[in-house]
Amino acid sequence: GPVPPDPPQRSAAPGAQSSLFEPQAVHLPLTDLLAVYAEQQRRHERCEHPDRMRLLTAAESAGMLVAAELNHAGLPWRADVHREVLHDLLGERYAGGGEPRR
Repeated sequence: GPVPPDPPQRSAAPGAQSSLFEPQAVHLPLTDLLAVYAEQQRRHERCEHPDRMRLLTAAESAGMLVAAELNHAGLPWRADVHREVLHDLLGERYAGGGEPRR
């Protein structure tokens, strides 16, 4: 389909800067980007709750913009610190998913 594969997961090494501002090796033409966007919209509509999925997608996009701004300001995001903050604020994560204890 028109959706390109996800890039491989990178580990968050302490002190490492993420690659949000590094050029990507793959540049998609506008027609491919439009096809990916159209497929995202179709997937939203196929969900049980399309409005919730659109909200989640928008929230994730906003989160990436915040991360990009933080990195640009010299504050790299670290997965281990993020997990610690979530644990402190929300409590222990359930092994099977679901809501946090707090």
